[in-house]
Amino acid sequence: MNWQAIGIGAVVGVMIGFAWSTALGAMIAANPSSYDSIKWIGYAVGIVNDLVCGGVAGWIAKRRGAAHGALADVVAIVVGFALGTVLNIARGGSFEYLSSGSYWGQWLVMVIPGIGLAAFAGWVAAMFSGSRAPSR
Repeated sequence: MNWQAIGIGAVVGVMIGFAWSTALGAMIAANPSSYDSIKWIGYAVGIVNDLVCGGVAGWIAKRRGAAHGALADVVAIVVGFALGTVLNIARGGSFEYLSSGSYWGQWLVMVIPGIGLAAFAGWVAAMFSGSRAPSR
């Protein structure tokens, strides 16, 4: 495994997630009632994030792109969750949502397909990177 590829892909994923989280916070602060319409943009950003995270890892790895893409996404998810928890602590936020089964159910419904998307993007990117690119 190319851990550098996984790490770079994960960093890209965390940075996209952090940028979206910052933008989401600003949008909700400006208009607190807008969350229901903004969350759909968040789903789209999440899909793009999974694709880019996995694609970057697969492109750099050049082989076994699906595995590299999936692992990069898993690392980004774990680091992003930890970063979000630290930021929540810094803001004096509540952690009651973590004890909710519906929170974890919704989280899994987003995370599992996202890892699949990252694996697919890594596979495609690895196929088109380096010497394995199709001839034109």
